[in-house]
Amino acid sequence: MKLRSTMNAEDLKHQLMAKLLEAPFFALQFDGTADIKNYAQLIVYCRFPDQSLGKIVEHYLFCLPVEEQTTGEFIFSKLDKFMENENVPWSKCVAVTTDGAAAMMGKHK
Repeated sequence: MKLRSTMNAEDLKHQLMAKLLEAPFFALQFDGTADIKNYAQLIVYCRFPDQSLGKIVEHYLFCLPVEEQTTGEFIFSKLDKFMENENVPWSKCVAVTTDGAAAMMGKHK
């Protein structure tokens, strides 16, 4: 059962990334939260025009633990690493939204 779930998750991620890469542009929305053990998590959503549906769609992109500091600089490095690993060009990113918290905006790094 675990193997099937992992395979399904990988397939869904592959489909999402293919659609995101096909889009002419995208926007990101991210926020920080804490899990049940009070560990910081970075949650990222993406919005883009889905060519096959002919409309703007919003998808959960990923959730990653933030093991170290929750500074804007550290959060960006996590996000940048994901984008690089998935070959998503920053040049297609037209907007980024956050809740405006200092850590998300990089006010103090």
